[in-house]
Amino acid sequence: MANISYLVAPAADQWAVLRNGEPGLNYVSQEAAFEAAVMEAGGDLRSGHEVTIEVRATLAEPVDRRPNERM
Repeated sequence: MANISYLVAPAADQWAVLRNGEPGLNYVSQEAAFEAAVMEAGGDLRSGHEVTIEVRATLAEPVDRRPNERM
């Protein structure tokens, strides 16, 4: 059983969701990014994976911004 990790972290003026270190979509609020991570993690749980979700208020270095965004 694999452990899938999600990280919600600041990315410039938005919030990024990373899955196993791979950037995904950016969101306009921390709450929206967290909710998206929880929804994605639900699918991983149904597939039998262990899931870790980490939410950071700040990072020493911001996560790279992605061109695709969601609100």
